[in-house]
Amino acid sequence: MRGGWSQVCVKVRSISHNQDTGHPSVTTHITQRHIPRYLMVEAIDSLKRFDDLTGKRSNGVHLVDSLSQAIGICSINKGIYGIDIFQSPGGFPKEFCRLLEEDIPLLEAARKKVKADGDLYLLPKAKSYKKFPVAAPAKRLIEAIAFEREYRKKLDPHKFGIYSAFCTWRDFCYGAEITIDMIEGFVDRQFVFDADDFEDDEFLDLALAVQTKLLSMPIWGKGIQVSRDEAVPILAEGMAKLTSIQRAQFYLMNGMHAGGLFLPLAQVLGLNSWEDYEIRSRDFQLDSPEDQALRTETAFIRLLGDLGADIS
Repeated sequence: MRGGWSQVCVKVRSISHNQDTGHPSVTTHITQRHIPRYLMVEAIDSLKRFDDLTGKRSNGVHLVDSLSQAIGICSINKGIYGIDIFQSPGGFPKEFCRLLEEDIPLLEAARKKVKADGDLYLLPKAKSYKKFPVAAPAKRLIEAIAFEREYRKKLDPHKFGIYSAFCTWRDFCYGAEITIDMIEGFVDRQFVFDADDFEDDEFLDLALAVQTKLLSMPIWGKGIQVSRDEAVPILAEGMAKLTSIQRAQFYLMNGMHAGGLFLPLAQVLGLNSWEDYEIRSRDFQLDSPEDQALRTETAFIRLLGDLGADIS
């Protein structure tokens, strides 16, 4: 488990409380969330500092997944942590908590290596895939990359994680505009599908919500008659509104998961849950290696957006 793991997989049964007895009720529905290791150690470090300072467990919860069912890390006893949504005193096994705490020195070492350079934060001597400096105006993004280098020993753009996601942003999105050839490709691939043949009304509603928010007028959907040549400039104008980080997320989802046009856009615009994205992107068996890879990739694509939210 040490040395290679990059995120924590949390499987949570839905829990509610019986209003008459006050006892928790556990349903059979299980939610699986992959939480990047950086977010976990951030939470553990914050809670441990509070516990060490006050000599008691923290009453607060450090959220590591704030969407849908909020998942937070809480301090239960000294050196014992758990997922807050469980609302139980058990917490993680002691050995696992010890492993989590062992990441704190790695986080501290990573933070020391991040340097301020004007309005940017820089990881000295580190380069992107195309040899650009690993730098950004988002400190936690560079800290996360520095932390990934600490536990992986080196940065590898071919081993997907926050560094690889950063490379997509820095090498293909930062300071670069989306080309008309790319826009034409997105339109052509979308127009292969006839919306009138779709039986998934929820997806059609989601696609329309994306277009309503981003485009001057809808270009695809039931009853929408827009030609390919008319759609290209409309989509180009809308895509230009995305930040460079959002475009990087879109490229990753569109390329790695064959997410199409509207589903990745729904994610970067905050119109769809990440759980639904994983379900709609999955065309293989649940809990298979391919499914776990999809969840891991999605976790880091989402992390890029969270840590780079203030980057234009």
